Amino acid sequence: TLKPTAKPVLERAKAYLDQNPGTYYLDGHTDWIGSNQYNFSLGQKRAESVYHALVALGVHEDVLIPRSFGESRPFTTNETDAGRSLNRRVELIRQSNETPFDY
Repeated sequence: TLKPTAKPVLERAKAYLDQNPGTYYLDGHTDWIGSNQYNFSLGQKRAESVYHALVALGVHEDVLIPRSFGESRPFTTNETDAGRSLNRRVELIRQSNETPFDY
């Protein structure tokens, strides 16, 4: 479930996608709590949630590819609550050069 604070980020992502045509990955990530299999599934669900939200905003579904990395690519430490919170995320990555969307 997306938090209300996600709405402005999604709107900025849509504006970016409108101005920068191409194909993009939506990479779902998790913290390390839970099994690898559970985290992979959760990362996929996160990516698909953002996918559906962006499509609802008018982004064409063919330009977005949801995928999961589970817990395999942490942004920061998983040793703290704050770090685990930052590791639970979805990143928008341009397919051609895999450059993250800076929100």
